[in-house]
Amino acid sequence: MKEIELGHVELMNQDDLPKGFHYPIELRKIMQLGLVNMGVWIIMDKDLAKVRMLELKRRYSRDLVPFAQRIDGDDLACYEVGSNCVYHIQDYECPGAEEIAVFPNTWEWLRSAINDMIEYEEIECDCEKEKGQ
Repeated sequence: MKEIELGHVELMNQDDLPKGFHYPIELRKIMQLGLVNMGVWIIMDKDLAKVRMLELKRRYSRDLVPFAQRIDGDDLACYEVGSNCVYHIQDYECPGAEEIAVFPNTWEWLRSAINDMIEYEEIECDCEKEKGQ
């Protein structure tokens, strides 16, 4: 997997977020712990998140607030205004087909992201072992 250099990552300011939306305390705790790079999933910096949020609104007519992306595709982890869930979105899909999974909260999404990292790294390790044979 390619190495991703992440400097200081910040969430969007309240002024940039949709009216009535506040980041869940769980995401703030994840940020406080510095868990911004989970291998295949990374927390997006505020500038990229803002651009992607506007694009998602245009594409899907939904108030999605992206906060993480997979580095090996177009998958995003998003909140939606009015919901406590995390939506795993396949960006650039046809409207109505973009939703891959829904997690009841941020901690469940984080568990899944860590599992994705483990699975991805296991595949990478297996590939490296095969190259060395």
